[in-house]
Amino acid sequence: MDAMSSPETPSEETPGVNISADEPAHSCACHAPQESHQQEDASAAKLPTRFVVTVQNRTGDKAMDYYCDGFDLRVGDFCVAENDGKLFFGSVSVGRKPDWLLCAKKKPAGKVIRIATADDIRKAEELADKEDSAFEYCKDRIVGGDLQMNLSSVHCSFDGLRVAFIFTAEGRVDFRELVRDLAGFTRMKVEMRQIGVRDEAKLLGGCGPCGKSLCCSTFLPDFAPVSIRMAKDQNLSLNPTKIAGVCGRLMCCLSYEYENYRELMSKAPKMNKQVVTPDGKIGRVAHINALREKVGVIFEDGSRMEFGLTEVIPAHKRPQPVPGAVEPAAVAPVEKPRPPAPRERAPEQERKAPAERRPDTAEPGQTADDERKSLRKRSRRRGKRGSERSPAQEARPDAGIERVERPERAETPPPRPADADAGAGQPSEGDQSSSRHSRRRRGGMRRKQ
Repeated sequence: MDAMSSPETPSEETPGVNISADEPAHSCACHAPQESHQQEDASAAKLPTRFVVTVQNRTGDKAMDYYCDGFDLRVGDFCVAENDGKLFFGSVSVGRKPDWLLCAKKKPAGKVIRIATADDIRKAEELADKEDSAFEYCKDRIVGGDLQMNLSSVHCSFDGLRVAFIFTAEGRVDFRELVRDLAGFTRMKVEMRQIGVRDEAKLLGGCGPCGKSLCCSTFLPDFAPVSIRMAKDQNLSLNPTKIAGVCGRLMCCLSYEYENYRELMSKAPKMNKQVVTPDGKIGRVAHINALREKVGVIFEDGSRMEFGLTEVIPAHKRPQPVPGAVEPAAVAPVEKPRPPAPRERAPEQERKAPAERRPDTAEPGQTADDERKSLRKRSRRRGKRGSERSPAQEARPDAGIERVERPERAETPPPRPADADAGAGQPSEGDQSSSRHSRRRRGGMRRKQ
C-alpha cells in the first residue's frame, strides 16, 4: 500500500501548505490551484534538459541540429555524428543550447556519437586524399570519353564504403562506362549525383560582387525564389552582368529588401507621370528615391524639385473646378433652413372609413363569404339565360347570321400547245408516268391533311 492510501504513513508536506492527518487534503478551495502549480513545477524540474549543437558536415552539406548528451562541444570542435544510421565527420558551427529553444516542428536530425579522436581526424585526412585522386581520375575520364558534364566535387563516406561524384550538366549524360571505370579505381560503391548551378556555387563557395563570401555558402539555409520583378521594383539596372551572381542566376540578395521597397513604392507615383505639387504646379516625375521617401519632379521650365512621397498627387486625381462655380471662400456661409416639423398623424376616428357594402347585394346577417357565393350564383344564372335560344331560332339554325355569297370563278382550261392535238388520242409514256406521279402526290397530300 502506497503512502497516499495508508492513513498511518504521513504524507509528504508541500512547501508553503500545512496538511494535517485529521483534515482532508483540500480543506480550502484556495489550496487546490496552488498545489497543482507546484506539482507541475516539480514535474518540469524532474525532466532532464537535453542540449543540441549544430554540426556542419565536412562535405559541405546543410548544417543541422544534433543532440549532444554528455558532450561539452564548442564552436569549431570536431565530432562524429549519426544521421539516418550513417556516420559522418563534421565540425560544430553553433554552440550548445537547450532543445526547448528549437521550433516545435524542427526536430534534431540525429545525435553526436563522440568527440573526434586523433584516429578520426587521421581517417578524415586519408579520405580527403582519396577524394583528390578520384577527382583527377574522373576528370581525365570525362575528357577522354568526351562527356558533356562538369565535375564539381567528390565525397567519400566516413565508413569508406561509398563515394559520390557530384557534377553539373545541361542534359542527360550516359556515364555507364565511366561508372565501371570509377568503381574499379576506387574499390567503392559509386554514386553519380547531378546538381544545379546554384547548388554548385553553394558547394564550392566564392566571393560575390559585394566583395564578401557568398550568402548561400555561409548563412542561407535554402534558396528563395528570385524574379526580375524584384529588380524592377527596386529601380536597379536590368543589365545581366550587374544583377547576376557567380552562378549566372539572379542574386539571392535581391529578395532581402524587396518587401520594404514594395511597401514604399505603393505610396509613390509612377515614373514619367504628371503630378501636382503642394503649391499647385504640374510637373513630371523624374526619379524616385524609395529609401529617402523622396520624389524628384521636373517642370516645364526645366527646374527640378524634390517632394515627399505623400506630398504630390497624380494629375488625373486632382479635383477639377466646375466652370462658373464660385470659390467656396468668397461665398458667405449661409445658414441652412430648418427642416419642417413632422406632420401630425390624423386621429383614428378621422381616418377614411372603409367602404360600406352595397344595400342591394348585402342582406342582414350575411357575411362576406355568403355575399361572394350569392354573386357567383347570379353570374351563372345570367350566363344560362344568355345561352338559351328561342323556338324560332331553333327552327332556323342560320338565323341572325348574314351570309355573303361569293361569285363563282369560271374555270378556263390552260392553253394547249399546237402539237398537242396531233397526239391527243394516244398519250405518250412520259405523260402517263407524270400523271401517275401527280396522282400519288395528291393522294399523299390528302392523307396528310
